Amino acid sequence: MAKLGTKTYQNRVTTGFTRLKINLICRDLTLFCVSMLLLANIYRVIECKIDARTG
Repeated sequence: MAKLGTKTYQNRVTTGFTRLKINLICRDLTLFCVSMLLLANIYRVIECKIDARTG
């Protein structure tokens, strides 16, 4: 019985780590997308200002 208990515990830990990794990857991707969108918006604003000055 002890061996079986250890096995299920290890499986739970592994599953937990996998879920954590997936969550972290998703969070990183979300942060990356958000920062990219922000950068794109800032770039557009700067571009518009430059156009207004030169044009």
